[in-house]
Amino acid sequence: MTRTTVPTFRREYVFVGTTAAGERVLMTGEIRHADQTSTTVTHEDIEAPATLSLTSDVFTGKKNIGRNHVVSGATLEHLGRITRPAPGFTLEEARELHDLGKWHLNDMRPACAHMEVPEGKTGTELLDMGIVCLETGYKWGHSWLVEPLPADVEARFIELMSKGATEIADF
Repeated sequence: MTRTTVPTFRREYVFVGTTAAGERVLMTGEIRHADQTSTTVTHEDIEAPATLSLTSDVFTGKKNIGRNHVVSGATLEHLGRITRPAPGFTLEEARELHDLGKWHLNDMRPACAHMEVPEGKTGTELLDMGIVCLETGYKWGHSWLVEPLPADVEARFIELMSKGATEIADF
């Protein structure tokens, strides 16, 4: 079966705030629903799970152009460095967006909820260790498991990402 997803929410280039170093942090966020049944981290089936995806773009200078580009991608640490929130955000809300990063790609968990996974190991090292779930026999990294996105997390994410400016002229 081919996996397709339908975005239920997407907002691009939301200006969240500025770091002490003068870097402007912009976020793009999306929630999608897969059109399939997936397996959760507790080995239960879930129909059309919601997936949260977050990316950031960081710029210096007054314009969001190539020469001012610092970094972009699924790197969210700059959210935690914001000292001056953008209009429409509080500092607490900017930090809350940073904390929501733990849900990024919640449909791609390599470990089930029953596994004790050692810290500081690479994916290859963990695969080589052969970590196995003692309850089900599932082997670490042998499929992507879904950590279901709680409804309150989804609602708060949409609320936060609906704030702030998205037009360059606005920031």
